This record gives sequence, C-alpha cells and structure tokens, in this order.
Amino acid sequence: MTNSVLGIKKHRHASRVLSAVQHYVPEHVQDSSQLPVMPVVACIEPALVSLQVGQQYAWCSCGLSQRQPFCDGSHAGTSWKPLIFTPKRTQLDWVCTCKFTRQPPYCDAAHNRLNELYQRKIQESELPRMEQEIVWMSDAAAHTRAPRVVLIHGLLAGQHMARHLLSWLREAGFEDASLFSNNTSPRVVADFLQVAKAQGRQIALVGYSQGGFQVIKVAKVLATRGLNVDVLVSIAAGGLGRLHPAQWAFPVRRIPRNIHTLLNIYSHADRLGTDPTSRGNALPSSVATQVENIALAKVEGVDHLALVRCYPVERQHPVVRERVLTPLLTALRGLSPHDGT
Repeated sequence: MTNSVLGIKKHRHASRVLSAVQHYVPEHVQDSSQLPVMPVVACIEPALVSLQVGQQYAWCSCGLSQRQPFCDGSHAGTSWKPLIFTPKRTQLDWVCTCKFTRQPPYCDAAHNRLNELYQRKIQESELPRMEQEIVWMSDAAAHTRAPRVVLIHGLLAGQHMARHLLSWLREAGFEDASLFSNNTSPRVVADFLQVAKAQGRQIALVGYSQGGFQVIKVAKVLATRGLNVDVLVSIAAGGLGRLHPAQWAFPVRRIPRNIHTLLNIYSHADRLGTDPTSRGNALPSSVATQVENIALAKVEGVDHLALVRCYPVERQHPVVRERVLTPLLTALRGLSPHDGT
C-alpha cells in the first residue's frame, strides 16, 4: 500500500507560496471566476517519504508532476504553484498525493473521502445562471421528430451533469434530452428509449462516471429486445468507478453488437474515472460498432468534473471543448430526425 520515496534531492526553486495554497487558491488569483480546475488526483494513497531537516522541498499542489509527491515543473503555463516547505526534523512521513489534504503537504486521510470532497467542490462552484431547478425529464411534445437522448449521471453527480451536459445539449437543439440517475434500473431506461424507437426515432445514450457503465447495461437490455442504439457515449467510466459493488460482476469492456457508433472518452488526469493503464480504458473496435477512443493526456490536467463542464464558456477547458464537446455534438448531430416515412 505504501510508496517509498527516498533520497530526494534538494529542490532549487524556492519561490514563495502563500498559505492559501492550502485551499487551492494560487496567490495571484483575486477573482474566484479565475480559479483553476481542481487539482488532479495523482494517486489515492499517500507517499512515505524520507524528509531531511533543514532541506527545502517543493510539494506538487496540482497533481500533474511525474515525480510525485514533489513538483517537476509540469504546472508551467497554469495557475498552479508548488508549496515550498522545510521539515523541522529528519523522519519518514506521509506526504499527500491526492491533493485534497487540508494540511499540505502532509496526508490528512483526504484520499478516503474523495467522493465527498468532489461533491463539496461541485456545490461550491454552482453557477448563478443555473440556480433555478433544472427539470431532468424532457417536456418535448409527444409528436416531436427529434432523436431521443438519454443521459445517465454518476455517483453524486446529478446536479453537475444537469447544469452542464443536459442544459448544453438542450441549448444545442436536442429538445428530447432527459437525465436519469445511475441508480435507475437499466430496464426502466430501456423502456423509455423503446417508446422513441417505436415512433421511428433514433436514440442516443450518454453516460458519465458510473453512468458510463450504466449506458452499456441499457444497451445490453435493448439488444435482448432486438433494438439498436444509434449513438452511445461513455465518459470517465473506469478508475474508482470499477470498485462500485454494482460493477463487480459486470464485464464493463464487453460491448454489445447493437451499438452503431460509440465514443469512449477518458482523461489520464482523472483518477476517479480512469484506469492506470491504457489497456484498461480503451474499447476494442468491432465489425458492428464504430468505436472512437478519445484519451486526454495527464499533462493536459482535465479532471473528473472538467470533463463535462460546459458553463460558463470561459471555464471550459480548451481540450475538453475540442476533444470532448465537439466530437459529442458531431456524433449527436449525425442522428436523423424522424421524417414520418
């Protein structure tokens, strides 16, 4: 369980960092709208480090460094800065690598509460324009010809997905877009999609985090009914999500043959929704399904929440805009409205 990091050389970049780093606010940021994306969860276990008295170290606060738990300069070009600290005694100590500690650079067991802490960050970043309650189920008229798009959110991420992807897709013209919980039975969601299929309309599934597993389950239910899924998008369906009891007996990488187009999106800077190895994330192509794996590099710093952040536009990560939102919109706009024939 432990990571041993011994013989750390003295870090020569001793730039001063305010204690506000403890709350993840860089010293030059005055306006909360300029706050950077949350830190990357570099690891879900602390590092056991041999610290030398009187020696200066630079603790990585952003999670991008390749020599965790210390800074290697990977934050260059971002708002993040390392925390410079000098141990008061020579000893082995636990240094935080999840970046959510309230006692940086030392571990305070925050890695055991990552879901709770992410949810708290979601609540703290609620946007005024989205404060009104967002209706999850579409009120599109029964005679609409539009494709039916179903989104399924992950653990504790319902409001986040409603305020971002659901609202964004509706504004893009997808009037029959609805959001379901990851706790909803796949059969219930399949029944909802089957109604649209019976009307001759195309259907799409978009799942985020735990929802990324659930959309595959829904597709499998539809397969047993002889119904195809025109577009399926799975976002951040890996990492710690695999530890959820509902996934223990579920082959999450076995794709049913009734999916026409599949986008599999994940970020290596997202430890909550991405497996450590590429082999655990990429989905295989097949004759029946057009699979596009979209992998964001760790250095790009796109975390779990940023993967589906749409508002305000200035807070969209440029990589997310180009490699997540644009391909998603392109795939959905390829769906044909029912023409009554």
